[in-house]
Amino acid sequence: MGRRTGAAVKTDLVFLTGDHPSFLGSKFLRARQLCAIAQKFLDGLGVKARASSKPKTASDAVVVLNKSFLAVASPEQVVALQARGNAVLADFVDRPADGYMCRVVDGFLASSYAQERSLREAFPDKPTFLVLHHADLRIPLGCADNAAARFGYFGKAYNALHLDGLASDGLCDPFDAGQFDAPDWMSRLPDYSAHYAVRARHAFDGFKPFTKGAVAAKCGAVVLAERDEETVLSLGADYPFLLSSTAYEDVRDAIVQMKEGHGGPEWGAARAAMLDLRQRTKPARIAEGLAEAFTAFR
Repeated sequence: MGRRTGAAVKTDLVFLTGDHPSFLGSKFLRARQLCAIAQKFLDGLGVKARASSKPKTASDAVVVLNKSFLAVASPEQVVALQARGNAVLADFVDRPADGYMCRVVDGFLASSYAQERSLREAFPDKPTFLVLHHADLRIPLGCADNAAARFGYFGKAYNALHLDGLASDGLCDPFDAGQFDAPDWMSRLPDYSAHYAVRARHAFDGFKPFTKGAVAAKCGAVVLAERDEETVLSLGADYPFLLSSTAYEDVRDAIVQMKEGHGGPEWGAARAAMLDLRQRTKPARIAEGLAEAFTAFR
């Protein structure tokens, strides 16, 4: 790890994106917004951060391969980047890590705790830097009205379990947050003190970052989610609103009980855990992970 012998001192941090149409949100949050975070917080390190879709413009830089680039990239492209003096880090986010690509890159960004553990175990000779998935920078901080227990789901409908049933039963209001360039749904965030985050699992899933938890935390809301490795590492094993069963009846009953217990001890404990998560996913903390990655290869 570190700067190769004879290599120039690196000042550029380049978030390299691809043209895959399915990953526009990842390009926005994990390239453009990470770039903005680096520009704001890493100026003292002399970092010049930029997002680019042109690999040949990067030389003597620390290059982060965005998920949109990794979806179409070849290991030969990574080797070509390295030949121009670049240190290359893969940011798979929730894409399954490609074994051949993993062997070629110089290291990794991990967007979740579970992914960090997995990459460190699988590739102990390559550095992995924890850069948790942040909430969209456009979301107002602490905007949620906690006067009442109201549940909202903010995301793509196919990623949520039982959403139609919960909406029909009047237990959760769904909002399509899949269009990053049309954030009208953000105007509804203040109306909801609880966010629904019980995922529907897909065969193509890799390690899912707890982005919906980060969004709820930034808003000052609590979250209802499935108990799994990532949610426990994010919120603690004693977080009161993690589900061991995701059967519809159990999810429905949990929401009803949360509504009835609004403002009580469990709700207070959940809000405290969410405030801690907010601290770990705020831009300044995200920048610390980027700084660690940059200085390791400078």
